[in-house]
Amino acid sequence: MKRFFAKKILIFFLIAIVLGFSLVPSSTYANLITKALLRQIDTTTVFVSVRDPDLAFIGLRTRELLVRPKSSLFGLSLKEVRIVPLFSDLLRGRVTLKVTGRWLQGDLSLLWQPNEDTISLSLVGTELHRFPFFQGLGFQGGILNTELTDLAFRRDGSLRSVKNLTIALSDISKPRPSSLPPALLGLPLEVSIPRLSETSLQLSLRTAPLARGASAPGEPPLTAENDEQLIIEEAKLLSNLGELSGSGTTLLRSPHHLDLNFTGTLKKPGFRLLEDPIKLFSSGKITGPDQPFTTIITGPLRPIPLIKITPKT
Repeated sequence: MKRFFAKKILIFFLIAIVLGFSLVPSSTYANLITKALLRQIDTTTVFVSVRDPDLAFIGLRTRELLVRPKSSLFGLSLKEVRIVPLFSDLLRGRVTLKVTGRWLQGDLSLLWQPNEDTISLSLVGTELHRFPFFQGLGFQGGILNTELTDLAFRRDGSLRSVKNLTIALSDISKPRPSSLPPALLGLPLEVSIPRLSETSLQLSLRTAPLARGASAPGEPPLTAENDEQLIIEEAKLLSNLGELSGSGTTLLRSPHHLDLNFTGTLKKPGFRLLEDPIKLFSSGKITGPDQPFTTIITGPLRPIPLIKITPKT
């Protein structure tokens, strides 16, 4: 008899759930789930807005998702957003949300683990020149492809670690020179950005722990909270200004200690732009364009690292 009543109660419970979903708009449930997700985000540092959320198959969909750090004037507006949990991770006791959508005419895919504060991201075919900041600087072309694995932040918002990050920028076009105002970068002088054409940039980096107690010369030993270094495995720039390639490391903590090594050549527009610092840091040994050189940058970022430029033999 007890088994009969238990089965009857279960049937009524399932009927109530079905009727609830059929009588109550799905957007109501979607709003409740959205509010629960937003509570997992530190809204003191970032503003998040979800437009017209609704239920989708095993997940949520929304017309637009706006994310803007409160310290920034610009935000990310994602279109055609879909959010679903990865059930393979749920079976292992982990919560992972997969977010897909469109950003700047490109495809975005993001994996977020709220409990571990890690993010993995993929961007394909993103037209970066459509971003308002770059539009204001006069960019008319620039396709971004990015793969980011296991990015993690500390509680203060600083970078803790990243397993792998690759960035590929191609078809960069900027017909006219422009400049950044000093207040934007916190510098005493404005920064000039020259005309760019036939420009591409490739960057590959990751973080790795340093040996406990190891540190840059003249700095206190590292602790468990800040014993990570950023490794630039490859950086390559091809442009109408010249060619540059290299690698290096820097500490994640402040002061950021640099250890960079680059080789390259400057074409006429690039040499005209950088003639004074090139002659200064090469002690007058680099005198014109198309002259191969090596650049070594070592020491703390501030007040200024040691910069040495020598002709490449």
